[in-house]
Amino acid sequence: MATDQEKRKAATSSPPWDTQVEEDVDIIERDKTFKTPDKLKRTPVTSHVLPNANIQAAPKKPSSSKTATEQAQRSNAHAHDHTLSPTKARSSPMTVFLKNAADMVQRAKNKLKTQNTTGEPKRVKEAVLADFDDIIEYIEAIHEVENRMANVEDGLNVLTQTIKETPRTYAQAAHNAGTHDGSPNRNNLSGNSTDHKAKSTNRRTSEKIQQEQTQRRLDKAKYQITLNTAGAPRTTQTTIASDTHKEITERCQEAIKKAITETPTPIIRGVQRLAESKDIRFTCDTQEEAQRLREIDWTVAYPGLTARKPKYGIVIHGVSTDEIAPNDITEHLIRDIEAQNDDKQLKIVNLRTLKTPEKLDPAANCNSFIIQTYDAEAANKCLKHGIHINYHQYPTEKHTPQYQITQCFNCQEYGHRATKCLGKLTCAKCSHEHKTKECPNDIDTTDKCANCGKDHPAWSHKCEHRIAEFERLDELKQLAKDVYFNE
Repeated sequence: MATDQEKRKAATSSPPWDTQVEEDVDIIERDKTFKTPDKLKRTPVTSHVLPNANIQAAPKKPSSSKTATEQAQRSNAHAHDHTLSPTKARSSPMTVFLKNAADMVQRAKNKLKTQNTTGEPKRVKEAVLADFDDIIEYIEAIHEVENRMANVEDGLNVLTQTIKETPRTYAQAAHNAGTHDGSPNRNNLSGNSTDHKAKSTNRRTSEKIQQEQTQRRLDKAKYQITLNTAGAPRTTQTTIASDTHKEITERCQEAIKKAITETPTPIIRGVQRLAESKDIRFTCDTQEEAQRLREIDWTVAYPGLTARKPKYGIVIHGVSTDEIAPNDITEHLIRDIEAQNDDKQLKIVNLRTLKTPEKLDPAANCNSFIIQTYDAEAANKCLKHGIHINYHQYPTEKHTPQYQITQCFNCQEYGHRATKCLGKLTCAKCSHEHKTKECPNDIDTTDKCANCGKDHPAWSHKCEHRIAEFERLDELKQLAKDVYFNE
């Protein structure tokens, strides 16, 4: 029979509401746009009101068969049922925020649908409706990532608790306590295993987001026009830098009107002036419109201004130095290759070695070359039928530079470069937070990889993370090299 003191203790053991509502973790701290997964099923809007974290419910007298702790657990399970996603996740302020944001955008979209418009306003309306769809999918994707990260965090908490509760032998304790000059033993990696497992999970999520971001950027580029000023006179660059966005837009629109006389004429609503390259960029409504605008004469707007076109690269392996010498690529050689492949209507923009000149073996008898062209159809014909050089037919494959291994020398992770990095500064030698060239450890100190935690620098070819990244990219490359362009 429980005493009054035991009943009071059981009643006060019920967790308050403020421990049930946890602070949301900012998992989207990097400015990365990614391709959204399948749409999530959202719970229909109801009149149910979520409990407030600052308001505690009046305590109820526990029954003889149910303790206060069991009632609190049942209350927590009920609160978890109100989420946007079918995935069970902890209720948080971010969940409520995402649901409200998605509902607000949906209501705005429904209002806009009711507007009856024609002509140019109708095109603007359709574009805005498409933007609303993207925003809703983006919100749902954030919520899905939040749920997954919450599950990862819960798993790590369970793992940490298990490690703490596992009894250690005296030998294990003595081994883990080993130090050098009062500092932890850097050869002992067992204490960091949990951190590296968590980092590996976050890395896989980050790599997936980067892949989706790259694909989204490629899709977006199909609608964009970039006007290049690299070959333009210095006066053109100065004029563009001093002109307002309105003046640049008007001059570009005038060039379009002179080049395209039939209606409807493509309309530019605004431009982006790229700070580093001094180029001009704007977005078209359709891919067909963008393709037409890449072919017009932009020198009407500014002298020397040209449209940047996508280049399609064809790789040729095993070309003898007797047929193409790496240091003797001439205009006459390029025209001769075009003539031998006139059935493909190939127009070569650039011919170069696959490797940079300083990495070529001067004693090599054969080399690999890249032929670049603006014509996707001609490039596809080269992929199908090969290419002829000095009456020698060579097999070809698609140039896929996006599948070359890339490592950031700021955070040491793969998939991006230091110029685009938003991660923490990490030393490639000791994995501490300082620049690699400023590492205070001497050459006799054992290295520690920032990726896998083993005794080698982060750039080592022995690193299991580098090997896995190379295998992943090589698999993607093998899948893509025989796929035709624009497929």
